[in-house]
Amino acid sequence: MRRLGSAATALLSVLALAAGCSLAREDDDRPEVGESPVGGAQEDEPTGAVEGELRLAHAAEPQLFRAGGGLALLAVQTSDEGVTGPVVTASYDDGRWSAPEPLSTLGAQASPPHAALNDDGAGAAVWTEQEAGDDGLEASPPVVARVRGADGAWSRREVLDGFAYVEDVQVNARGDVAVYGYPDDGPRRVALHPAGGRWSYSDLEWYDAVSIALDEDGGVHAALTGTERGGGGAVRTQYLPPGGEWTAPEPVETDPAATEAARIVVLPGGGEVLVVGTISPNWQSTLDTQLYWATALQVLARDSRDVPFEETWEKDGATRAQATVHGNSVEIAWLQEADGKEADGAEGPVTVPTKEVLTVAVPGEPEEELAEAPVEHTADDVRGTMEFATGSGCREARAVVWRPVGVEDAPGELNAQVTTGGSSSGAAWSTTGDPVVYGLQGALACAGGDEAWVARVDDAQQAGSADQETLRLTDATVVVAPLG
Repeated sequence: MRRLGSAATALLSVLALAAGCSLAREDDDRPEVGESPVGGAQEDEPTGAVEGELRLAHAAEPQLFRAGGGLALLAVQTSDEGVTGPVVTASYDDGRWSAPEPLSTLGAQASPPHAALNDDGAGAAVWTEQEAGDDGLEASPPVVARVRGADGAWSRREVLDGFAYVEDVQVNARGDVAVYGYPDDGPRRVALHPAGGRWSYSDLEWYDAVSIALDEDGGVHAALTGTERGGGGAVRTQYLPPGGEWTAPEPVETDPAATEAARIVVLPGGGEVLVVGTISPNWQSTLDTQLYWATALQVLARDSRDVPFEETWEKDGATRAQATVHGNSVEIAWLQEADGKEADGAEGPVTVPTKEVLTVAVPGEPEEELAEAPVEHTADDVRGTMEFATGSGCREARAVVWRPVGVEDAPGELNAQVTTGGSSSGAAWSTTGDPVVYGLQGALACAGGDEAWVARVDDAQQAGSADQETLRLTDATVVVAPLG
């Protein structure tokens, strides 16, 4: 891994690495936002590689990826102002964790990164950086990227031209990278970085919700979902072949029309899968525009871009689907709305769900229910849900990490489960510290494809007020440990 010399040493006075326990240090030793950490590691602070559990003090937003036979971790330092950076990384290889190293510029505020790494650990991380003294009023902070090779070395920091916001990062098995985003004003952009090459850009007159995917040759597949009056949506696909031009938009017939942004997945050999959120047959409306039981899922697939899509699976009452490629098939994880009850609506009684069930299945095969969370619907609000994500690099295993969010916005236990054939392993961790909900705050990856590890956040501390929109995470510890 690329060494950062004294900068990495200075960072270790802020981010402590220890085996099995947090390193005790005073909170007021942390630098203020915009100041570089000063001073080296203390004599009793470990700075080298360690075995076993990894703990990063004063950090949050963990992202964990398989990296060949090991793992790669990304996290972001906390401060009194929130999760402000720097972005840091550590790697697990040959049974030992490396010392953490900064990826973003020390002294600058950095956003939690968008990142994608393939099973070899190649890919990229992208974030915004705001220099000390920059209030962001003149222009949005620049979007910067660093590319990681399969050998664990990160490229130098590069600014992505014409980007102010990033929505997606994709990587293929070869290590080609695609970043989708847009500037403050102007057309959408896709930045492309072929493995071993340089960044190039493609401007797009897109104004729809967009999902992208990379095929094995570096071609970019895009699904565009537009909204129409009445809640329906038109879905189109486009394709950017390596070194070529975008194809003309191709309409995709969905019945009924889409209500959620379609997600596109590319299979080995160039086949495409679309996961589309559509209007449920049980759609209901009220005068205050609240929708209940409004969503269903459709899965459309085709073997190549030369043939039309065909529906392969549908599910009523399903929402927030995630699709993961397993060999030549796709596994879907979604939240299933269930246990409806009658409630008063503006135009009379309506049926509302009282729980969401985290469910996974390969279309056409039996479904597995992993967990459930109560939900509470009122005329103008919905409380309770479940955050979830699939694992990175877990071969053909079914790997999911999730956390219920209660009707009082308090998080439940973080859970993880890996299932291979008839064998299953899992674990759960209770929330520690203040009950702050910032997404899932958990990640799952398999070193070497079968050694499952989970990254989670402990000892969370908060400040500010939700009513005044100042609630923020001011301190936490990232813990990475093997599952079970």
